[in-house]
Amino acid sequence: MEIKNEDFPEVEIVEETLPHEEKRQSERLTQEELNSLGLNPLLETFPIGKKAIKIFIFTLAGILGILLIAGFWALGLDVSETLVIYSQGKFIPSEEGAIRVAFIDDAKGFIPIESAIVTLRNAEKKKANEAILFSGMVGFNDAGSIVMKMPDWEPGHYLMKVSARAGKIEKSAVFSLTLDPLFEGSPYSTSITSATEKVNKPEFFDTESGIRIELLPENYVLASSLHNLIYVRTTDTTGKPVKCRVGLKLASGYINGSIPDVITTDSAGLSAFMIYPAVNFLSLSVSLLNEEGKRIGGEGVIDLPVEPRIFRLRASRPWAKEGEKMDLRLFSINRSNPYYLDIYRNGIWIYADGGYLNSFSTQISIPAPEKPGIITLQVYGSPSYVGKGVSSIHVLIGKQDEKIEDAIKKVARMLIKENIDAQYASLVLDDKIPIYNTNAQMLLAMLLSRLDKGFYEPKIFYTTRKTDEKAIANIKNRIKRTIIISLCAVSGIFAVAVLFMMALALRLHSPFAQKYKINTTTAINGETFDKNHHDYSIAGGETDYGMGTRKFFIALAFIAAIIAAFFGLLAILFTYLKWTFVF
Repeated sequence: MEIKNEDFPEVEIVEETLPHEEKRQSERLTQEELNSLGLNPLLETFPIGKKAIKIFIFTLAGILGILLIAGFWALGLDVSETLVIYSQGKFIPSEEGAIRVAFIDDAKGFIPIESAIVTLRNAEKKKANEAILFSGMVGFNDAGSIVMKMPDWEPGHYLMKVSARAGKIEKSAVFSLTLDPLFEGSPYSTSITSATEKVNKPEFFDTESGIRIELLPENYVLASSLHNLIYVRTTDTTGKPVKCRVGLKLASGYINGSIPDVITTDSAGLSAFMIYPAVNFLSLSVSLLNEEGKRIGGEGVIDLPVEPRIFRLRASRPWAKEGEKMDLRLFSINRSNPYYLDIYRNGIWIYADGGYLNSFSTQISIPAPEKPGIITLQVYGSPSYVGKGVSSIHVLIGKQDEKIEDAIKKVARMLIKENIDAQYASLVLDDKIPIYNTNAQMLLAMLLSRLDKGFYEPKIFYTTRKTDEKAIANIKNRIKRTIIISLCAVSGIFAVAVLFMMALALRLHSPFAQKYKINTTTAINGETFDKNHHDYSIAGGETDYGMGTRKFFIALAFIAAIIAAFFGLLAILFTYLKWTFVF
């Protein structure tokens, strides 16, 4: 609005106009003046000074940086090694029991265990009935084998703690197991009794002579590329053993080495020979021969089942006395295979061992179990896969004063019970098959080989995987909550600080800011008029534009309080209600 003289003829108008250059600069503030309006005046008058403000800013930046690093670190957390326990979960008080422990890495696979400590305690009373079952080295296999003698405690549930170490890796697992004097063991996971034999038995019956010739592999199935023992059995039409001369020839397939041309069975109708199949099929031609070696009657071809195997286990003797050493021979298709050896009695895992082979044939000596009975020994190459790689045999553990004749009849009764080769076994019980010192070992070994075979799969009973994943998840959640709480606190402090500095700057420097708001003034009888803003005040008085600085400061403080309360509420929720979120 422009004030003219004709509008006020009775007064004298005195107009003060700023020079052109000064007016232009007053309308456009320089950068230096803008700085003077903001931080610089504040730094000059704020009590804590420039260094304190810089420290404050750098501290906030550092905290935010640490929080970001912690967040990315939490994202990378994952379960690396898992402690795995192979066990049946049940044991008989005062008897042997076996478990196997292993570290499994998702990327590297098995990590060899070096040492372990196994303790057992009452599940209800933490410090009562605690016993150390094992403490020491467990070898350097992928999985450590542990043999324990269980304490003579009451039947019930107990807690077993296994602490294992492999290099810098140490983990513990606590799990529940049962002491049960009536535990009957586990059945075979899979039977390896030859299905071919059940349908088409490996035998030839000569109609002219009435003699049956049977070829019985020691493990029902021949293992290709390994040494195998085949029993030859000759019986008449009633199943009674007959001493015979049998001619052998290779009909089809390939073998390493050779087989005998003629083999003679004894008074129990038994003999045996070794064979080394090179491929997964094999047929042998058999015939009866007279004393001059001429064929009697017809000639038959017997197909033998052959399957790939990694190992072939054989005992030097088919039986051992309790407490003695048992000598075993382990054949392998590889020179440096790791192996795992288990012993089961009535389906109960009582012994575990293992090692590394240094040749294709390795001698192994282990203690015989203390309790008499028929035991099953099995060997395989990996605790994570048993399957067809297993080799299984039976050995009879007898009392110190037990005779081999009694041991043979014990096995015969077992065969009759399982309805395997019952006709021949009944002849043994009826003393219709003569037992001599010369043939007793072979007869016992053949009878043991006729027992059903399979493998007991040591299953994973407990793993720390879920516990480790839960612990990692808890760590991540704690880190996330810490980050959220810290961000809330930092954001609240920063917001309050910024608002406080803005309010303080306006409070301290509002007169300095006001002088730039008046570009030109017009004086009329002692009153001044602002030509730009059309407002006026008494000359010499302060000009108040909009909200006063005191009210503005109060508003800023109120906003800062609301922000601080909001972030404080978030911090409380994340702290006490354990809120979380997914990155």
